[in-house]
Amino acid sequence: MTISVDVTDDQMRLMLMYAETKCITIADLIESLVEWIEDELDTEDADKAFEEFYKDPKTVTFKEAMRELGLK
Repeated sequence: MTISVDVTDDQMRLMLMYAETKCITIADLIESLVEWIEDELDTEDADKAFEEFYKDPKTVTFKEAMRELGLK
């Protein structure tokens, strides 16, 4: 897929300089940005899960979880 993005000359120089110092392409830089976004979303999900757990810190054993899932 191809996308077009309008960036300022300064932004482009910054991206090129950064990519050059890291010995990567602009495509690699954008891929890193996508991975960073995914990590941020995962972190937000984990934070929410921890908040829910701390509100009701109920835990179950492995055997109980297997039984609840109908696996044993």
